[in-house]
Amino acid sequence: MNKKLKKTISTALGFCLAFATLAGCKSEAKIPQLPDYSTMEKEYDFFGYQAPGNGTFTIDGATKTLGPDLRTVEGFTTYKEAGFNILMQGPATKYLGDDWETSECKKAWETALEAGIDKVIVSDNRFESLVSYKDNLIGDGAAYRFATEEELNAYVKECLSTYKDMEGFYGVKLWDEPNYTYTNAIGKIYKAIKKAGQDLGLGNVYIHMNLLPLGNAASYYAADAENITAAYTSYVKGYLEATGADRISCDVYLYRGTGICSWFYQTAQILRAQCDAYGADLTFCLQSFEMYSGSKIAYRSVGRSEMFGEFYSLAGMGIDDFAYYTYQIPSTQDSAHPYPYESSFINPQGEKTNVYYYGQEVMATAQKMSDILLNYEYQGGKFFITDDTPNFDVSVYTTSTPDYDTNTSAFYDNSHTFTQLKDVAFDNDVVFTTELYDEVNGLYMYMLQNAIDPMNGQYGRTAETVTATFDSSYTYVAELHGGEIEYVKLNKGVYQKTLSAGDAVYLIPLK
Repeated sequence: MNKKLKKTISTALGFCLAFATLAGCKSEAKIPQLPDYSTMEKEYDFFGYQAPGNGTFTIDGATKTLGPDLRTVEGFTTYKEAGFNILMQGPATKYLGDDWETSECKKAWETALEAGIDKVIVSDNRFESLVSYKDNLIGDGAAYRFATEEELNAYVKECLSTYKDMEGFYGVKLWDEPNYTYTNAIGKIYKAIKKAGQDLGLGNVYIHMNLLPLGNAASYYAADAENITAAYTSYVKGYLEATGADRISCDVYLYRGTGICSWFYQTAQILRAQCDAYGADLTFCLQSFEMYSGSKIAYRSVGRSEMFGEFYSLAGMGIDDFAYYTYQIPSTQDSAHPYPYESSFINPQGEKTNVYYYGQEVMATAQKMSDILLNYEYQGGKFFITDDTPNFDVSVYTTSTPDYDTNTSAFYDNSHTFTQLKDVAFDNDVVFTTELYDEVNGLYMYMLQNAIDPMNGQYGRTAETVTATFDSSYTYVAELHGGEIEYVKLNKGVYQKTLSAGDAVYLIPLK
């Protein structure tokens, strides 16, 4: 570079720096910025049902070996590298109360630690056995398991003492999908586990308690209720009150053989509202399986769009903890309800499937956004549904059609009023929009999701252009999309984006 050119560049740079000092950078300084969320170091939690097992499966009562024992360092490394940061012990490593030192649970746990997994949920059969006593858990007489609450507490403390010194202990698993008649027993056991955890110096023990979703008869949820919504609300409240739970879980899956599950969003909304009312967090099970009922597909295999679509919907509702059902096919099943091998993360031979790579991408994307998203609390959500003749079924988003006979359908409460989002326009069937709020920084976030079922792509156009209108005082939005953040200039408060089915953006309006 010659001296004259070098001097010219230096002079220009000096002038720019001087001008920037006085007036700020003409282009960059006018773009409002988000707070530095990176210091928060928050992350989503993910774990998988049917974690690496022993390669044997029980089908129609017969034990079959379908693959190798995956409870190895390599097997658990494959699990961890998918994106799972918690291990929930599977059926092959369930603790049955046998000698701890020689138990399959302990051996698998130690192997998982070698693979770098540092949080373990124990499937302790002794706790599940206690739940089965229902109303005969505590009382006077031979029919009762314990005479007093103190006896129950002592027994639970003894159970936890078995593995309290194991590195990586995180929590335990309780009964799966209890109906309302188990409420009292589970409440007592839940509290006993929490108390024992504190007494043993384990801190706040995580308890995985999976409640029923909507979709069953009202009699599953309450002895008597005005309608299915009231029955289910009563059911959830009953468990929250009986346990004092800091977190509950649910497994309802969005993608059925015939399309969108018609009670998915209603279930999530009721659970979210009741958890917020009682100060509890919410875990949701995501779909990574396919299941037939006879010759019909009850739950279909999920592709990339489905896996992103389900996660985005729930993350938009402020949910921060997820399980995948299932990492591999269930260890026990029957030929009337088969699970195709390639529809979960790995097949019985331990080979990665397409679902593994889709799920890996979802979890990696989630963690790229976690520092920001997890600072925002859910405020409410609303479906914007076309007034024209829809291309596909739109009733499934707001009106449930349960599998079983019930008094009435359950309806999604679509009345939420947004604080800063003035209008949403779109050129296809439906947009799911949620509002979240960062109280510390006084910022709102809005998720805009193309909620059309990706499967409908075989019948017509599923992409849609979404237009969001904010007050004209907002000049930019911080756009989170696919794990990346971009500052997008608004046109008089208007933002526009074309989204494929299942895809979503999270927008933080700035000025």
